[in-house]
Amino acid sequence: SISDIFSVFHLNPQGIETEAKRAQFDALVQHIQQPAILGVTETWLSRKTSSLTFTGYTRVSRLDRRVGRPDRGGIALFAKDNFAENIVHIGDSPTDERSWHIIHCDCGPVLLCLWYRPPNKGEIESIQRFERELDTYSRDTVAVMVIGDMNVHNIEWLKHSNGSSPEGTELEAVCCTHGLKQHVKHPTRGPYLLDLVLSNFSSGIRCKVVPGTRDDDHDGVLASVNVSVPATRPVRRQRFA
Repeated sequence: SISDIFSVFHLNPQGIETEAKRAQFDALVQHIQQPAILGVTETWLSRKTSSLTFTGYTRVSRLDRRVGRPDRGGIALFAKDNFAENIVHIGDSPTDERSWHIIHCDCGPVLLCLWYRPPNKGEIESIQRFERELDTYSRDTVAVMVIGDMNVHNIEWLKHSNGSSPEGTELEAVCCTHGLKQHVKHPTRGPYLLDLVLSNFSSGIRCKVVPGTRDDDHDGVLASVNVSVPATRPVRRQRFA
């Protein structure tokens, strides 16, 4: 196998729509030694930005904002070139900024979700839709991992919260129902923990908060997953038009 540990990095950079922002993000990725998977929320990309690549990475999925301000929101997932054959994009939420992927691991298929939930206080419908999608996509998988910026507050569950909110209570309930543990222990935006890693791996996930790029107000989360993946031959970097 490539390794008995692979890494997943998530950051909300509040835009990678300019060459300068992409260069900052690219430099950060190189600094943290090129994790196997990159999840980006709030890409701020529109149809005008057709090509999007990072050094040594293949784009796996991209979902731009469909309603509201088109120059905000949006998510994208990338895999390191030598990891790209181990992950496949299997679907997007028809409503929300949420994408679903399968990672082919030696232990079996692992479901990976990338999710950006806007800070809409009291809104729980997107969390209920998440649960329905989770039920559908997690069939025949051995484990689940969810990364992203969920923008929920729940002082008892997340500790670094501004009180508790209906959406925070709802997400905790969904996680309890599905055996998902929250692994990030430190704030990711100012004093608050908004960027989460949820999984039902029995063990073997470690998370650390990584300072974001110069212009970010979010920090990133780097998760190390103690699961081996099949060895693959190096793949040629792809460019998307």
